[in-house]
Amino acid sequence: MRVVLVLPASACLIRQREVPAAASNRIGEVLALELERTTPFSAQDVRQGWRRVTGSANAASLLVEHVVAKRHLSNPVLAEAAALGVPIAAVDVID
Repeated sequence: MRVVLVLPASACLIRQREVPAAASNRIGEVLALELERTTPFSAQDVRQGWRRVTGSANAASLLVEHVVAKRHLSNPVLAEAAALGVPIAAVDVID
């Protein structure tokens, strides 16, 4: 059985970002650094993920959708699931 925790998109910061194509194997790291530089959030206070968006502004960059959610939204549920022995396979966002 695969259990997924789903957060509402309205509770997340979702934005499209351009990432240098040369950093394609480190997109998560690049977005984490940018997050701390451009928002009031610390990387340790949030959960974040990304997905590639089809199309790109140019050949030198990739267009991604960066999703950020405060940990206080997911941590209580993840802790309760762990206490019950229920492994959470992923945290996802639904619109």
